[in-house]
Amino acid sequence: MLKFLLQRKIALPSTALRLCAINTRKYSQNVLRTGCIMSRRDQQLEHGRGLYVIFSSSRCYSRPSSRRIQYAERKSEKRKADKKKQVILIDQDGNNIGSMTLDVATQLTEAQGMELVTVKKGKGQEVTVCRMMSKKDIYDKNKKLKEQNKKDPKSVTKDIKFTIGISPHDIENKVSQIQNILERRNNVKIWIQTKLRSRQWEIDEMREAEQKRQMDLLDSILASIKDTGVPMGDRKWSKKDLLLTVRSTVKI
Repeated sequence: MLKFLLQRKIALPSTALRLCAINTRKYSQNVLRTGCIMSRRDQQLEHGRGLYVIFSSSRCYSRPSSRRIQYAERKSEKRKADKKKQVILIDQDGNNIGSMTLDVATQLTEAQGMELVTVKKGKGQEVTVCRMMSKKDIYDKNKKLKEQNKKDPKSVTKDIKFTIGISPHDIENKVSQIQNILERRNNVKIWIQTKLRSRQWEIDEMREAEQKRQMDLLDSILASIKDTGVPMGDRKWSKKDLLLTVRSTVKI
């Protein structure tokens, strides 16, 4: 009946329907085909075995959940509290105007046709420092930061692991990976792992022989990448593994 009335575009009062969970999907599809739009923000609330949905002739509505209402209330309270926070306002020339609430600082900035930018965010009892800036100044500042990041990109440390007894072919592949990482001006942490078990590692003779193999393998790796990287700090032991971080020496 509801589908027939919607097809005829007859104005209907909002009708509450309690639909069984089995028929809900089928019924919703039939209503949507007739032109009833269901918004993504709308939410269907569960009541018992079925869904409690309110349909009208033009749109499908639903009651907001209590969690959404509480979240919206908390968000509005936080915004009101932020507007009452004290900030130090600096004008475009760098002069200190004084301490005031964020709401007043925003009004003064908008009155001069500028944007309010946070220079230093206060932590704890510290006061936040804000500055008036024009859109052109903000654009120039962001452009300088992008150019600076291109010249001095942040280096990333990546891990490459070797195991005692690895084949020469695998060593060559891993060394080429290290060289590629160093050429991108990133750092590499080299791990030399052992296959000895804990009981075998406790035996002094076996441990010393294994440590010597690990040192020799690390020396051969460093010799092959000496043109692109240099060690950072000393070699370290992490339980049974030998660690060393290599810094890139490649220049743009």
